[in-house]
Amino acid sequence: KGDWAYIQVGTSSAESTTLDHCVIKYGGVSSPAYYASLYVYNGNATLNTCDINNSKNYGIILTSSATVTLNSTSISSCDWPISYSSPGSLVFNGINTLTGNTHNGIYLNFSSNANTFVLDTIDVPYVLLSSYTVNASGIFEIASSNVIKFGDYCYFYVDGTLEAIAGTGESIDFTTYRNDNIGGDTNGDGTATVPSPRIWGGIYFNNSSIDAACVLRRCNVTYGGYWTGGGINMSNASPTIDSCSMANNYYGVMMTGVSDPVFTNNTIGSSTMTPIEMSFSCNPVFSNNTFSFSDNTYDAIGLLGGTLPADAVIPICYNGSKCNICTS
Repeated sequence: KGDWAYIQVGTSSAESTTLDHCVIKYGGVSSPAYYASLYVYNGNATLNTCDINNSKNYGIILTSSATVTLNSTSISSCDWPISYSSPGSLVFNGINTLTGNTHNGIYLNFSSNANTFVLDTIDVPYVLLSSYTVNASGIFEIASSNVIKFGDYCYFYVDGTLEAIAGTGESIDFTTYRNDNIGGDTNGDGTATVPSPRIWGGIYFNNSSIDAACVLRRCNVTYGGYWTGGGINMSNASPTIDSCSMANNYYGVMMTGVSDPVFTNNTIGSSTMTPIEMSFSCNPVFSNNTFSFSDNTYDAIGLLGGTLPADAVIPICYNGSKCNICTS
């Protein structure tokens, strides 16, 4: 591994290459970090029935100026099969195999996007090991059935648009890098690390997020809420959260400021504190939600203390027998 550097596509100008039935092996020297067997810097690379193996670092790395299409291609025995150094375009067709690597996942090794960034469906997780921001002009789209894993104490901030809509009977998972039960042992440490509540920060919809365009549908959010947050958080933001499941977070969902989300058909359980924590000034549209299996520490709606800026109405939350309200 690492006996030679890489094949590079593009320099200051965009170039294109097509590789048919090629084997690329033993590339990717240790330094610099972008060394991979195939480095798509600027332009397009299409791989048809290829085999990339035994790279010291990444099998493929791509930048924001790159488009990579994999057709029935295998990447194995590398550190990571694929890494982004900035938000490029990666498309999967046919049956692609990205397992048998030290880290069986796609590493998103950058901190923000200001354009449209799409995660195509693949059967290994996408991994963020540092906090990430979807900028005010950015659109982050996650295709159905994907798993997104986060490093310890990492946050996912949305200042623009986040769209994660899974197909009927499918889901999209947001969870910790330590969670081997979803997407396998991505961090490659066996049972040395295990998931625990609030080990990562959670999803944060900020004031500048585009309310009408931000949708989570049929998503599972687990083990989030680092410090005192929720698996999903809103600050003066009103996304649509529909048919989702939140479990093993500090709070299932936290709403602050003037947040008026459409919150329907969701299930929240196993929260360290309450399933919902909200400011008095929030006015969510609740419909057909299950907030308790009697396994949250407090089976109640938590109300955050503070100064009330305007009249507020506490929504009805009926759990079959009574409505519980906690203040903090």
